[in-house]
Amino acid sequence: MVVCGGGGCEVSTPGGIRKPDVFVLPREVARAVILDAAPKIIPGRELLLAAEVVADVVVPVTFDPAVLLEI
Repeated sequence: MVVCGGGGCEVSTPGGIRKPDVFVLPREVARAVILDAAPKIIPGRELLLAAEVVADVVVPVTFDPAVLLEI
């Protein structure tokens, strides 16, 4: 599985397109998305886990959303 951080990827859900802050997906799906190299909407059913931060206050955080952490 692959853990991705950052809101750069788009995920389709029944409620519309989301940009989760952190998500986990199978290695095969991650590889297909990376090799495609074109902006792509990942089907929500392919994700193992997705999390979005909901807050009243915006806190600046600096990180590289392109970094993938393999488990």
